[in-house]
Amino acid sequence: MVKRFLKRIASVWVTGFLIFLGSLSPFLPFPRSASAASETYAVRWENNDVTEESYAELYSHYFGMTENTICVYRRGMYGMIPTTERFEFVYDTLRTGGLAQLLSLSGEGISRLERLALWREFQGCIFYSAGFFVWNGQKLVEEEGAAGDRVVLLSGSISSSRLQKTGAKSLELRAEAEIDSKTLIGTEIESITACTPYSVSEGAVYLDTGTAVRLIAAVPAVRELSVSGNDYADEGALLAAQNLQSLTLPFAGNAPEYSHYFKGEFAELFSDGKNYSVPASLKKVKITGGLLVSHAFYRCHGVEEIDLCGMNASRIDRDALIDCTGWKRVHAPTARVNLCGTFQTYLADCGCTVFERI
Repeated sequence: MVKRFLKRIASVWVTGFLIFLGSLSPFLPFPRSASAASETYAVRWENNDVTEESYAELYSHYFGMTENTICVYRRGMYGMIPTTERFEFVYDTLRTGGLAQLLSLSGEGISRLERLALWREFQGCIFYSAGFFVWNGQKLVEEEGAAGDRVVLLSGSISSSRLQKTGAKSLELRAEAEIDSKTLIGTEIESITACTPYSVSEGAVYLDTGTAVRLIAAVPAVRELSVSGNDYADEGALLAAQNLQSLTLPFAGNAPEYSHYFKGEFAELFSDGKNYSVPASLKKVKITGGLLVSHAFYRCHGVEEIDLCGMNASRIDRDALIDCTGWKRVHAPTARVNLCGTFQTYLADCGCTVFERI
């Protein structure tokens, strides 16, 4: 009964346990390495017992790893094996290195158990830089047509068709990667992580240019998205996010103010340069600032709820929402809004006018 209980809760608290064990690693004996047949490891268990175990004994009980710890699980108990400096160097390079560093990387000098940990960690991981690469347990090798659940974009760009063929669900952006929304169109990407100058928050991908923060893309699978902290947005930045149901923006269009490149249409975020593709699933939109120009919601027939609370009423054109033929509820800081259809209004506690379609 205790064993079954431990297994059920393992996924919840094992991360904290690994961190705790990792803090003890400087005080534990390191693996004893001999020939492959006799290579053994000192394992400290939860009850503080230390046992000497062979690779064969530990292989089937491997559970996970941190930067300086390998964890095994046997008979309802977790055990820890500290890793070597060589392993930590290889692991860190695989996690953060560029193509040149990765191609020069070798698995020489690490134990069989450490090789197993790296294999488990990077199995199904595809590195891309003008070609596909995988970690074979000893080095990075080119493998055209590689398939896996994670793609690491090391540098340059990758076409959406090549990304689709990998079947990847997650994408990692290294510092020299190049990406826009079109890269993600039609892919199965559900999550994105990134290194500076990129950042990801709540499914939105941003690029810090040094002078401004751009919204450049969004995770295709995202359904509810709140964009914030960007100075402007790329044309079609949200084009790949065709599953959106609810969207919050700091401004409509590509910028908060008039400028030589200003485009104030909300649908600019879903433009491919020729056509607008606002998702049919998008029903709720909230705009918190910027300008709402005349016909700002052009091609947004399916949007049902629009919240403009917090905007400056003087910056909302009377005809900003005139194209929203499918609207059901509008919350605005002004009553001077032209809407199609028959509706009733009331004053909200915040002082805004709420329009409800009859």
